[in-house]
Amino acid sequence: MKYILASASPRRRELLAQAGFEFEVIPSSIEEKITRTVPSEIVMELAARKAEDVFRQYGKKDCCVIGADTIVVYRDEILGKPSDKAEAYDMLSMLADRTHQVYTGVSLVIFRNGQVHTRTFYESTDVTFLSAVRTCMPM
Repeated sequence: MKYILASASPRRRELLAQAGFEFEVIPSSIEEKITRTVPSEIVMELAARKAEDVFRQYGKKDCCVIGADTIVVYRDEILGKPSDKAEAYDMLSMLADRTHQVYTGVSLVIFRNGQVHTRTFYESTDVTFLSAVRTCMPM
């Protein structure tokens, strides 16, 4: 079976390669518009839309298209992707020494023996990391 990653994310490529998969990368061209308010529903919807978009492009050949999406939530607020290094620094500084949630949705669109099967799910993880200033200071 051919595996297709519907993402241009270097980290997703690395994870699939580390797991031993041989795959092709065909990034989805969908607009990542958020239409829901619950983080788990957001990541599952976006992951499914990405996988379905690439599946439609690829055609009906035996394959498994993998779509994924990740968001960070802090104090019930979804944090977008930082636009530059300064914004990334500000975001990491805000999150340092505090617990936030990372939600990842995954959607698999599998075409085998003339039938399409879809499986979509998510995982959430609480993440806390120490600030760089605190970890570099002598005790």
